[in-house]
Amino acid sequence: RLEPALAGLLVHPVERPRVQVATISGLIAAFTAEPEGLWQPVHAGHSGHPMLWPRALFDALLDLDPALHSARTLVRGAAASRRRKLEVVDPGVLENIDTPAELAGLRSRALTREAPYD
Repeated sequence: RLEPALAGLLVHPVERPRVQVATISGLIAAFTAEPEGLWQPVHAGHSGHPMLWPRALFDALLDLDPALHSARTLVRGAAASRRRKLEVVDPGVLENIDTPAELAGLRSRALTREAPYD
């Protein structure tokens, strides 16, 4: 399955391009302190991405049938007791670029150097 020495897996969806380095560092630090936790960033009271999954959940992730379930199934079900939330000052953890309009908004903010949320 996966590399046996791998302690955790950072799952970073590609449609979240503006996540700050400090957020990744914070998740890694939290995971280092509590490596059995499933770490998720939270900004302004909303859960975001990326998530840092512990090795203990790798098999459950790999066993999911993608036609029927997503990782959210585990987060809200079998892995709920492991879920830990890390408060961050990074609105990029919530920014989801799934549509042409959302991409245009990202490009516009990048050109004007505006914050993603005002």
